[in-house]
Amino acid sequence: MKSLFSRYLVVTIIALVLFHGQSMAYNADYYYRVTVKANSTAGGKVYVSETSQVVNDNGIVEGVQYVSNTQEQVYYNTNSIISSTQTKDVYVYAKPESGYVLQNWTISSGSGAVILTPQQSSSTVSLTSKRSTWLGLPYGEGSMTCTIQANFAQVGMVKAESNNYNWGSATASPVNNRNGQNVTLTATPKITLQGVKFLYWEKIVGGQDPVRIDGDATMTVVATNTVTTYRAVFSPPAETKGVYCRIKNKATNTYLTVIGANKIEQKTRQDGNNELVYFDVSSSFKMISSSEALTNPGSVIFISGEDNGNGGFSYTNFEAQTVNLRNTIMVNTSNEDVVPIDMTTLKHANGYRFSFMGGDTPYYMRADNSGNVTFDTGVDNNSLWGIEVFDNDQIDNIYFGVAPKNYFCMTRNGVTKYYTTLYTSFPYQLMDGVTAYWIEGENKVDQAGKKVTLTEIPTGEIVPGRLAVILECSSYGDAKKNRLFPIAATSDNVVQDYYLMHGDCLIKHLPSEYEQLGTFYILSVKTTNPATSDMGFYTYSNEIPTNKAFVVVPKEYENLAKEVSFIWGEEMEHEGQVTTGTDGFQLVLPDKKEYYDLQGRKVNHPSKGVYIVEGKKVVIK
Repeated sequence: MKSLFSRYLVVTIIALVLFHGQSMAYNADYYYRVTVKANSTAGGKVYVSETSQVVNDNGIVEGVQYVSNTQEQVYYNTNSIISSTQTKDVYVYAKPESGYVLQNWTISSGSGAVILTPQQSSSTVSLTSKRSTWLGLPYGEGSMTCTIQANFAQVGMVKAESNNYNWGSATASPVNNRNGQNVTLTATPKITLQGVKFLYWEKIVGGQDPVRIDGDATMTVVATNTVTTYRAVFSPPAETKGVYCRIKNKATNTYLTVIGANKIEQKTRQDGNNELVYFDVSSSFKMISSSEALTNPGSVIFISGEDNGNGGFSYTNFEAQTVNLRNTIMVNTSNEDVVPIDMTTLKHANGYRFSFMGGDTPYYMRADNSGNVTFDTGVDNNSLWGIEVFDNDQIDNIYFGVAPKNYFCMTRNGVTKYYTTLYTSFPYQLMDGVTAYWIEGENKVDQAGKKVTLTEIPTGEIVPGRLAVILECSSYGDAKKNRLFPIAATSDNVVQDYYLMHGDCLIKHLPSEYEQLGTFYILSVKTTNPATSDMGFYTYSNEIPTNKAFVVVPKEYENLAKEVSFIWGEEMEHEGQVTTGTDGFQLVLPDKKEYYDLQGRKVNHPSKGVYIVEGKKVVIK
């Protein structure tokens, strides 16, 4: 029988040293004694290392010596500055023998045992030593001692495995199941922050070919007298090495939003004998309510980094609305070396923590009840975050959309549509019948400078990142009815700004900054009564609304630009009336009517002439 796959565990060991009186600056010695063993010598072997090891697709570290008996290792550390804690990472790997699987790990540090399931085997576990009154001898009162045991169990009639243990794990419970017994299968993606997700199960009986089963990540099967393997199939990591998500604080139930890199402040902090000068970006964030987050592009964050073997990231980066925090957050150390902060994403059982080392001390990103974000040493729910990944399978629960006001509307042929503008740094797919319109360059301005014809992007298509658009929706006030699905940005779906229609992501910008280009307009209404709203683009002089589109009429046309209005289709004579709009700069939405010539043939691109439209004769001049 082929050997089953291994699991590994990342254990963070913390030596706690308590002192009477004030702390002093002298060398401190920290000792770590780790005992690693298997509960069954027949069931499997273990391997321990001070550094993270590369595992193959089956989860095995190649070229090392796995052992079944107890293995002890002692670790030693010296710091020039005494801190209350000292951290050491230990990486433990398990290799089940044929006919066995890793059931769980048991970790004991003298204060009780902690049992970890295989899904948690790559989590970071913090263990604290006994109280120390002085820096003791190795294995003494001041040392860290713990035992980590791999518990192996015999495989039953139903087994579970993964198509790639670097991507995700699969378990069958109970492990040692028998004929007629219900068995729960569970597939758990390991690196969801890199786009890995569960796809489907494959059922394998004997030497037969796998049979695909489109079930949930957790499902129940019945064991039979025939050994059956269920293989969980996961998608590979995304090439982008990250995902679009929302980040929710566990204590406040509010969402992290990026509001602009122009809010960085330089500060100084004393750390031991060193003065640490750093750039505080906490005011570049804002916490907002769940209802606000649904329509705010700044809450759509692309989180990326390098896999830290713990389901999280090292070198973590947040990107949102043109702000790249990896290139923005900088720290100036006492020797004046300027380096990017290495923010780390740590996965825990109930969420994630974002941290960086402030000297010898870890600092965590935290939220408070006032909507502020801080970085300090507190470890509680205010520093614990949930990461909600945008996924097509969860689009009904995790979504981004727009919610136009009911007075931003137009009625044509008895159908009312609602409008808003949007500017995002990320591309998105139009859903729920939402249509986008944009100004496709100067060639869409007529020679008289009075009219601009908009170009349509139909629902189902992708709006490129950094493209300012007008959105047409079938409903108002509910983002769930006008959803937009974020798409990973590539060079093919991100454009440069067009000068007729712009957008802005950052705060505290004024129209005067665009004076060299022309006259500034935003989408507005003369009244908030839907019946008399007179929707159009009107001149504006206050701070530019963030994440919205606006029109800048070129100087050569500004004598015509009193107000910018909508008209539908081409200017035409209809039953003796000529639709011309107002005397201003007109935005012309593409005509959606169906045209037929006098012989009844459909005309896709009508020019000048007489046509039948909706049963009536129409003349296009």
